[in-house]
Amino acid sequence: MKYSTKAGLVLAVSLLGTSVAQAETNRWTGWQAGLSIGNNHSTTEWQTTDYVSPNFNALPFFSSASADLTDDALLIDGFAGYTWAIAPQLLAGVEVHAGHANNKNTQYVIPGAFESFPSATGYSSIEAETSWNDSIRGRLGYLLTPSLQVYATAGVAMADIEINVICPRDTNICNPGFPAVGSKSSDSAFGYVTGLGIEVAITDKLTGRIEYAYSDFGTVSFSGLPAIPGRTFGFNGDVDLTTQALTAGAAYHF
Repeated sequence: MKYSTKAGLVLAVSLLGTSVAQAETNRWTGWQAGLSIGNNHSTTEWQTTDYVSPNFNALPFFSSASADLTDDALLIDGFAGYTWAIAPQLLAGVEVHAGHANNKNTQYVIPGAFESFPSATGYSSIEAETSWNDSIRGRLGYLLTPSLQVYATAGVAMADIEINVICPRDTNICNPGFPAVGSKSSDSAFGYVTGLGIEVAITDKLTGRIEYAYSDFGTVSFSGLPAIPGRTFGFNGDVDLTTQALTAGAAYHF
């Protein structure tokens, strides 16, 4: 009878512990949606790939053909996803993110071309702009305490890139005897995102998080400026876009 009572107590404590652990994990599982705000640092690396005269003759580069256009902008990121408990302290999930940050910067003087011309009376420029960036990410979290988790995230990402080239009436690229020449093109770039974060339970339904994410969107080719006989030299280039985002946000768990 004594052994039966002890066994019953052990079983009851074990079941209670399991129930408590499950209740602690349940606060993190299921559907969630939220909003994060922070800084988005973008680096757009322009690489001039070819450079031609107004008569379409290939020209050598006279200076470095690459330039980094960097910018910091406010990032607003909305997200939604689902989380599963795969062990007492281990969480796995998936999230969809839609972010907006108006990153824009301008490179004056065309990389690779400037030193071949006399002193400028005006400057040609390359303006790189990106605003929307979206991603689908997996998440793996570990509960340090019932109300605090650290997590890693990784997935696929997409961003829009716009390149705007303006060639004023200068003595570098465009003939000052003609009006300014411009070229604008845009494309979508695809790559990956990785990140780390920490998330704390504020209430049973509300959590707060701080996250760092790095995204690499690969290489996109752009038409810089078409050569026009008697008016302008021409060039094309490749763009590599990377971003680093540090955000703070909150999520509601349904």
